[in-house]
Amino acid sequence: MRAGDDGMKIYDLIGIGLGPYHLGMAALIQEADAFDALFFEKNDEFNWHPGMLIDGTDLQVAFLADLATFANPKSQFTYLNYLHEHNRMYQFFSFKEFEMPREEYNHYAKWAASRLDNCLYSRSVVSIQDQSEKGYYEVTVGTAHGTNETYLAKNISLGTGSNPYLPSPARNTPGLSHSSEYTNIKEQYKNSESIAIIGSGQSAAEIFLDLLESQPYHNYHLSWYTRSPGILQLESSKFGQEFFTPDFTDYFHQLPLEKREHALSMLDYVRNGIAPATLNSIYRWMYHRSSGGKQLNITIQPNAELKDIYQKDHMLTSTFEHQLSHISFERSFDKIIAATGYQPNLPSFFSKAFNHAKMENGHFAVSRDYSLQFNENRPGNVFLLTSIEKTHGAEATNMGMAVNRNVHIINKIAGREVYKNPRNVTFQSFE
Repeated sequence: MRAGDDGMKIYDLIGIGLGPYHLGMAALIQEADAFDALFFEKNDEFNWHPGMLIDGTDLQVAFLADLATFANPKSQFTYLNYLHEHNRMYQFFSFKEFEMPREEYNHYAKWAASRLDNCLYSRSVVSIQDQSEKGYYEVTVGTAHGTNETYLAKNISLGTGSNPYLPSPARNTPGLSHSSEYTNIKEQYKNSESIAIIGSGQSAAEIFLDLLESQPYHNYHLSWYTRSPGILQLESSKFGQEFFTPDFTDYFHQLPLEKREHALSMLDYVRNGIAPATLNSIYRWMYHRSSGGKQLNITIQPNAELKDIYQKDHMLTSTFEHQLSHISFERSFDKIIAATGYQPNLPSFFSKAFNHAKMENGHFAVSRDYSLQFNENRPGNVFLLTSIEKTHGAEATNMGMAVNRNVHIINKIAGREVYKNPRNVTFQSFE
């Protein structure tokens, strides 16, 4: 173990943020006793998207894409071991589903977090001082008590995830909430006469389905507007899933930037869309409810881009533009839920500390092993797990590839193969 100039311990790795990616990394490091690592989380506990833990919803990836299985199926941190520890193995066997319930995933992750001693909560990173000439980085962390603590590390990993995104017309609008707050506001919203959902992805569909199921008990008008050309299904074919593999990431990463940007747009159909089961449930509800010629109190409108929102007579009047006809139209609602996605969370302290790193068209240049690229050689690495779509493609936000990302980083820091890093795992070639 190295020490700084004043005798302070120098960790091999400090991880900033504790979502599923870093939680899995912390588990794999601790279990293998790979090196000294410490992870900081600003919240007082692990809690994964609490505002979207809607009853009956599932992850869009299989249960094998847990915190550890792809690196070590024998790990104590696998989902199957969680089921075993909680006497749910037989029930899961009878359940006969490949995707785990979202609520159970959150409980599983909290269970794993409770077994880790390399994670500190209620710690918010304030600054990073680049002391790479001394062989370490100095990290200042604020505590819940209002004091600051200082830690040293040879390597840094940023895993701060993403922040809810609202388009400019929807910002600072009373009566409008982002989908990330849905479970906190839904009971209040159900007392309204009209509710609109804006967005095209899985979150929009799950919220629409949840409100559709509750509609007979509240009798609100339910609307769904999206600028997408349709209510589109996620590509979930076997060959489509091979875009979320180490083999495809190897191929994608070595492409020139302009080719990567073009490939990203072509891969939108495998990255975005709605689970077939969710769409089937929505259509089934609507078909049954319209039996006998009954009129649905529902509006679904694709090709409608939100342009403006203003308050008029205690209503939210929204201006849309049809994407094909370019005709504008207005609709008014009591409440709006914006399922408009997320944007990468790159804290200002991180961008400031590493503003001398190489850039590609305004984004950090990130190596295949997820480390930032610098013009000069340095003893340690700075790893990035957010805002890497431009460098790593389809896998950048995919939970199924989280373990593989962690394996890259762990092996790099350890300087040896702590966990196998598989290749040649697809039936198709991408070259």
